[in-house]
Amino acid sequence: MAGTYFRNDITETVVSSAAPTVSDWKYQVGTCWINTTNNQVCVCSDNTSGAATWYCSASGSVIT
Repeated sequence: MAGTYFRNDITETVVSSAAPTVSDWKYQVGTCWINTTNNQVCVCSDNTSGAATWYCSASGSVIT
């Protein structure tokens, strides 16, 4: 994993220039992953070994 990693008692946050993949399964469900290259936020919904599922916002979209 490249980037910055934060953790508190509730959730984890990863700040990285890359998007998460199915190989990024060592994070707890609810982890927030911020992709700074694509301005995208992803949340881990399944951390099955080798088959992680991440739901991501639309790349570069702005919600106002």
